[in-house]
Amino acid sequence: MSLGPVNEFVFFRLKPSVKPEEPDNLGGDRFLDVLRMARNQSEYMASAWGRTKEDENNVVLVTEWSNSKGATGVAALTPFLDPSREVIVIYVTLNPPALTANTLSKNPVTEIIALAFPNSMTSAEHMELDDAIGAFRVAMLEHMPEGIRAQSWSMGYIDRPGTMEHPNSPSGKALVLLMAIGWDSVEAHMAARKTSVFAEKISPIRQRMLPPLEGLEMKHVSFTKI
Repeated sequence: MSLGPVNEFVFFRLKPSVKPEEPDNLGGDRFLDVLRMARNQSEYMASAWGRTKEDENNVVLVTEWSNSKGATGVAALTPFLDPSREVIVIYVTLNPPALTANTLSKNPVTEIIALAFPNSMTSAEHMELDDAIGAFRVAMLEHMPEGIRAQSWSMGYIDRPGTMEHPNSPSGKALVLLMAIGWDSVEAHMAARKTSVFAEKISPIRQRMLPPLEGLEMKHVSFTKI
């Protein structure tokens, strides 16, 4: 059980009729009321939500709890959700924290991506991977041209569940690293991906990566504080 702040990420799909952005939308108002209910828990610290740029009905809700006892009442969201899409809930300790510093809501757009790796890696392989990820982070934050440089970067391995089922992993299980990376725009991120620096630094990471888990593919979100 984590002793420090924990970020809960909830991925779901809203019904098209639920429009919290519209003041007179009853479903949207009730949806926001449910999100605000988290404030009643003593572990609550901060939260934000946003629609993905790739599909406006897909939503990411992020809540920062003071410890691992906090949890979103996902069942209360059911009336607003598209039942064709499974709700995914994961918990991760982000470093640095992305909500208490209001990073997510300040980013023009945040890339949310979950990278899966075989959980059968040796300690040495895991260390090499972490070194490569660290070098990639520094390159995106410090060595990219102005205008396509990452603006913020929080990440952490998913705490709960500790591993996730993955059909392409030799053991059937994967460790998953979640990243929340701030960019000036989706276009800036796409331009960064075309650079030689990106290609060089991502290469050793991709060598160990498994295909993305369904529902946790790369997304771009403009978050709003709750």
